[in-house]
Amino acid sequence: MSPKIFASAAIAALVIIGLVFAGVALSSSAVSTVSDSAFSNHKRPKVAFDHAAHEVLADCNACHHLYEDGVLSDYDSVGMECSECHEVGKGPVPLAIAYHRQCKGCHEGQKAGPVVCAQCHIVPR
Repeated sequence: MSPKIFASAAIAALVIIGLVFAGVALSSSAVSTVSDSAFSNHKRPKVAFDHAAHEVLADCNACHHLYEDGVLSDYDSVGMECSECHEVGKGPVPLAIAYHRQCKGCHEGQKAGPVVCAQCHIVPR
């Protein structure tokens, strides 16, 4: 095989490998918004959230916690809306406060991530 053909094949292979890894990176970091059907009036924009980036940092139960009779369960609440336990504006831990304590509390504890309103609730341009 001539050096030019070999170099072209090597470059093509590297480009294909790069595209494959870029596709994996993009698909695994799908960003969605934090939402709950109980929020009907938003005072601030919805929060963009990269679930894949967070799930490598903590056990599911860290965010998707579930309490039974006031005791933290070994089970998680994956698939449930937070409002199934936390009510808007009432209860021991109202819904908005639950979200803020959960997210902001973890970010402060880890000394990483946004902790100021406008860093999470970003106004679209």
